[in-house]
Amino acid sequence: MELYEQDAVFTNASGAHVGPEAIRSVLRGYLDTGASIRMNDPVAFEAGDLALAHWSWTMTFPDGRAAEGATAEVLRRQADGSWRLGSRAALQPRRPEAGATSLHRSLGACVPLGRASPNEPRR
Repeated sequence: MELYEQDAVFTNASGAHVGPEAIRSVLRGYLDTGASIRMNDPVAFEAGDLALAHWSWTMTFPDGRAAEGATAEVLRRQADGSWRLGSRAALQPRRPEAGATSLHRSLGACVPLGRASPNEPRR
């Protein structure tokens, strides 16, 4: 949990979880299912003391079911030069709405879990 800032936010289908202890509880829930997770091909963009990291993931459960998604992580450079996670959003694929422009289809390819559309307010 040392990778997370004290006010880090982790979002998933059940909402936003703030701080390392709340995040630990969510991650423990995933581990307790016995699922394995594979992180695929990370991409990172650095801008000064902030960075954005993104990768897709696949979670496989003991009964053979699988879930897929992607994550977007905001990291902040610390005074000692290390990086800590500040905000994390789990993303799920979705289909663009009928009539959406190509830009909307490109930008709206994923929305945070727990939101039906990019226009729905965050929880």
